[in-house]
Amino acid sequence: MSDFISSLYKYLIFINMLNIGISNNNYIINSSEKVKKTNWFIVNDDVMGGISNSSIEVNKKNNLIFQGNISLKNNGGFASCRKEFNFKNLPSFDSFELKIKGDGKTYKLILRTYNSSVYYSVDFKTNKNKLTTEKIALKKFKPFYRGREITKYENLKIDKIKLIGFQISDKQEGSFSLEILSLNTIQSK
Repeated sequence: MSDFISSLYKYLIFINMLNIGISNNNYIINSSEKVKKTNWFIVNDDVMGGISNSSIEVNKKNNLIFQGNISLKNNGGFASCRKEFNFKNLPSFDSFELKIKGDGKTYKLILRTYNSSVYYSVDFKTNKNKLTTEKIALKKFKPFYRGREITKYENLKIDKIKLIGFQISDKQEGSFSLEILSLNTIQSK
């Protein structure tokens, strides 16, 4: 009987560790769970007079689709989607892992704080109609202000970040589509 109780105790400790978040993967987007497009909002270049447009959809596979059209008219040229996310409650991590299916264009993973025009960004390239996995280290994020890199600014402090999202810019005119299967945090070994 004591072996049974000992095994049960170890099992319960293991389950409790999983429940409090002691794991290597913490999902921000996970197609095996219910993905809600209402958790996301759009910010396009129309805030500055541009005419680009974009939308967020969830497909039948429960993957998030960020799609639209980039126009360079009226000094435009960007579209983005964002989601509020609190990183304070996550275990320590040093990278994001992103599973995507793209259109061959370059996108940005962006991190923002509240009450600041500065954001942190890193580019990732997609392969047209091919599923890829990107590992993006936190140390690769650089600070930007209105699309221009800031050379002298504080390093990324992940506990201050309140928004995460995707952006397409850099004069990539025309239609775009990015399918996001998952986005999670990981701790490299």
